[in-house]
Amino acid sequence: MIRDIMMHGKNTYNEFLKSKEKIATNVLADRLVMLESAGILVKEEHPESKAKIFYRLSHKGIDLLLVLVELDPLG
Repeated sequence: MIRDIMMHGKNTYNEFLKSKEKIATNVLADRLVMLESAGILVKEEHPESKAKIFYRLSHKGIDLLLVLVELDPLG
């Protein structure tokens, strides 16, 4: 999800669900809760739809950019 937000512009549950990893819904929900609890993601009201939740990276999450770049097999 961190990579999807940073590099693919995904910000909603359904966008994460459609990622190429094909993550199960229960696993996705658990990971979102864990990342929010860890202070990596922030959950907000979606700017276009009150029925959706918008996830964005916190400052702590943004700090993971260098780690993702190092892990990128194409980098």
